[in-house]
Amino acid sequence: MQAGAEKWCDLVSRRKQTPSGLRDYTPSELAIRRRLEQRIAAVFERWGYQELMTPTLEFADVLSPSGGYSDTDPMYRFSDPDGQFVALRPEMTTPIARLVSTRLRSEVDPGRFWYIANVFRYADPQVGHRREFCQAGVEIIGTRSVLADAESIALCVDCLHGCGLRDFGIDIGHMGFVNGLMSDIGLEDSEATRVKAALLRQDLVALKSIVAGLRLPQSESDRLLALADLRGDGSILERGREIAGRSREALSAIAELESVVRHLECYGAADVISVDLGLLKRLDYYTGVIFQGHARGVGYDICGGGRYDNLLRQFGFDCPSTGFAIGIERVMAAVEQGGAAQPDDEGPFACVITFEDGHAEAALADARLLRARGFVVEIELDGRPVEAVCARARRNGRSCVLSYSSGSEGRLQCQVRVFSPRASDVKDELRSALSLRDLVF
Repeated sequence: MQAGAEKWCDLVSRRKQTPSGLRDYTPSELAIRRRLEQRIAAVFERWGYQELMTPTLEFADVLSPSGGYSDTDPMYRFSDPDGQFVALRPEMTTPIARLVSTRLRSEVDPGRFWYIANVFRYADPQVGHRREFCQAGVEIIGTRSVLADAESIALCVDCLHGCGLRDFGIDIGHMGFVNGLMSDIGLEDSEATRVKAALLRQDLVALKSIVAGLRLPQSESDRLLALADLRGDGSILERGREIAGRSREALSAIAELESVVRHLECYGAADVISVDLGLLKRLDYYTGVIFQGHARGVGYDICGGGRYDNLLRQFGFDCPSTGFAIGIERVMAAVEQGGAAQPDDEGPFACVITFEDGHAEAALADARLLRARGFVVEIELDGRPVEAVCARARRNGRSCVLSYSSGSEGRLQCQVRVFSPRASDVKDELRSALSLRDLVF
């Protein structure tokens, strides 16, 4: 009997919760997220990008990563009722690569595409990772130019500024520098993978242990260990050139990074840029310039991306590409931590309309006129006293309340109570929209 009661209590408790790593959004929380999404989308459009959308579900083998340095498979995989093995998308780059390779080949000269979409990864929620989260990002498909790498980074910086963020930074690196250095030293693939995993975790103790176990000459060990500390402004590239030695791949990576840094200076984005020559990405499909962003008060990257020249080849279309993704929830966290300036956009005026019996026709007609002029209009449904309606309107940040009632001579009267600090603007807009109505302020 007791066991049954405990089971029932557990069931009732579970019905009030979301699964681990998932969350609900209240209206006020969702309003913040939507404003960020709208600002980012506006930046994408200003830079000449076109929106794409792909399915939430893909065939699992389409999404399978080509390799990486993490032992954990992040995907939610399952068989659907038709017996097909499918998965929830863990990122957007691979689905877009599939779409472009199969339907948009003629539009990549180059193609500039953007998206805002939820993705899903099976991650440990105890260390701050969510299992469903929103990403806003772009893909530049069809060019190897370092101008595209610079544009991708500068666009990301513009988006973060557009969200109001000020206290943030972007680290840039190059997969070719790390790969070229390890190849020049003569590491086998398994050895290079272990070193990269330690670098990715930023685990200096493990890195030293792994390098010591390789039994390399001291000079070569020093080159590998230097990867953990090759971070700074553009001048660090000269130190990188010394460590690169005779590696053509590593030296070419240095030259590309120098070019990207020069272009970012022209974009006015260099003040938030640092060079990190030990920077890596989890997925092996990255091939060139890579980057990631961080913000004050947030313990995780808020954005990241890079060049992936070989990914589309998996879909039969050999086409170079680069891009990035911004974590919307992580930007929200940065905003909440105070790392953001107040946005300039005021949003539309919002009002509440309440009316006495017999005046619904006039009140609802005016609501239609106001909405046509861009007002947000909420109708009071329960006929509460005007004082209660006004108190609720103030709590919800509404600009004004319009109350329709019979005047002293039985004529319709519209009383307007304005709460917005932009009171004169609200009154002017109301007079213009309801020019035939006798408004009383």
